[in-house]
Amino acid sequence: MYYANGGQSRNYPGREVILKEYYTSKGIYSDLKSSPSDYIIPSFKKVLINDEYYAVSELVTIKDFVHFFEENKTRFEDDSNFKLTYSDFFEANAQEEDFPVCVNWFNMMHYISWFNQKHDISSRLLTINEFSIVRGDNDISIAFDKDIAPHEIMLLTEDATKGMPHRDSYHNEHKYNSILINDKKWINPQYKLSFMRSNYFAEWLAEETCVRTGSIKDFYYSYNSSYESLKRSTPPLDSNGMYKGVKIGFRLIYKLSCNI
Repeated sequence: MYYANGGQSRNYPGREVILKEYYTSKGIYSDLKSSPSDYIIPSFKKVLINDEYYAVSELVTIKDFVHFFEENKTRFEDDSNFKLTYSDFFEANAQEEDFPVCVNWFNMMHYISWFNQKHDISSRLLTINEFSIVRGDNDISIAFDKDIAPHEIMLLTEDATKGMPHRDSYHNEHKYNSILINDKKWINPQYKLSFMRSNYFAEWLAEETCVRTGSIKDFYYSYNSSYESLKRSTPPLDSNGMYKGVKIGFRLIYKLSCNI
């Protein structure tokens, strides 16, 4: 599209600019409003970050995403790069509807664009720094089994009996319909926001990376989860994390006006 419209390599504006122009022309993307909002959407909590007020959501649920998916089926069907079918979606989301959704970066971006248009706001993902503030830095994870290495995953398969999961170090995301992760949540007492206690659940962040919410480790379970480590440890954006035994969800944030 860029070159067809007269663009030249010496004036190349960068990947992000071209993608915005392309998806704006297709009616899929619209640039964010710059003005803060004067109301808080239900399921969002008012938080103070660096002397400014924001509304931060709970984790987007399977039910939330299914509602979006049903309103936008043609959007996924027409986009061959980011096609999402019901079977693909429920392969990674075989829990109850109020469980956090597991999606890849591109399908999540579709959701955020739709959500902003629907509510006339400028929500986005939390940055690494914003996440560290509202999450806190204490380890809330369920301890790993001593016999299982950090990269291994406990999977619920048809062979399981009496509710005990079958252990498997490697798996194909299409072979298993559910990663078994602890569904208990920890609630930050200061911000009243809940976070998954599992090392097998992560949240997408604005720097195109994610963080495991139980132990605050990066996607590859590095033992040095500094800002730079998290920023470098970017999972494939077309993956929902399941090839690494992780489910990646997300929550939203938007700025509030000072008079709310």
